[in-house]
Amino acid sequence: MTDMPDKEDEHLQKRCAVITGGELDLGFARGYLGRMAQEMPCDVIAVDAGLKKADALGVAPVAVVGDFDSVDPVVLAKYRALPGRAISPDEMYGQSGAPQGAVARVRGANVAPQGAVARVRDADVAPQGAVARVRDANVAPTQMGSSVTGQRTGARVDGKVILWLERGSEKDETDTVLALVLAVSLGYGRIDILGALGGRVDHALANIEALLWCMRAGVEAYIVDPRNRVRAVGAQSHGACVEFTAADSYGRYISFIPMSDAVTGVTLEGFRYPLHDKTLVPGAEPGLCVSNELAGEAGRLRFSSGTLLCIESRD
Repeated sequence: MTDMPDKEDEHLQKRCAVITGGELDLGFARGYLGRMAQEMPCDVIAVDAGLKKADALGVAPVAVVGDFDSVDPVVLAKYRALPGRAISPDEMYGQSGAPQGAVARVRGANVAPQGAVARVRDADVAPQGAVARVRDANVAPTQMGSSVTGQRTGARVDGKVILWLERGSEKDETDTVLALVLAVSLGYGRIDILGALGGRVDHALANIEALLWCMRAGVEAYIVDPRNRVRAVGAQSHGACVEFTAADSYGRYISFIPMSDAVTGVTLEGFRYPLHDKTLVPGAEPGLCVSNELAGEAGRLRFSSGTLLCIESRD
């Protein structure tokens, strides 16, 4: 799935995987992270119980986020003993606090953190090289290519530090949302979220909703599992155009779910079930754009206004 026009900003070259505490097939994750590392340098942020999964995968996280109420104590102690640095919400949001509507409540937010695609104002955090570093802290990329495709690294090496963002259980954001905010603050332009589906439905829906915040922050974000790749796409002032190719398709089926009051001008070209200038309204025609397929080697989605959830699936 490729947005048009085909020109990426520099920040899109900075990529990370967020490993959540939800259900995760380790075999799938190992293969997916290995392919990511072959494409471009990639780092990992572990979310709460996701730290145990990262440890099992032999991936050294650049940051760990959560209230740590569901982390294996032995694994937590192992990483606590390594060089680390605590990072506060003020360092992400700026001393004046989070921009209104940006993070505290993702629902309906139309405002991304100021400078969201690069950094958060007044923070001691700034992108540098392949991954963001914290000024005055010795933070470096994970070199995930070696850790997931070769020998197990398991933890920080060469005196580098892990960033720790710890919040109590009583807060407005989920741990996964905090991890996404941190990833955006650190300058990552592409985020792949693993372990976000399955398990509790409320967490799965909140994770899908968080894709809308990533989209509004100007970040390319996907939720992936063995059967699905999910992304939110919004129309700008000039509308939206997304291309799908058989070579890049995650699965046979491609579905589109309206995520705004109305999505106008929806046109599907090169699909088995085409549409022309259709308006999609949530709840009006449920299932209309579910389980579509490419008719050939490529297809194109266009729409004039609104936001769609694009889901590529396989049986």
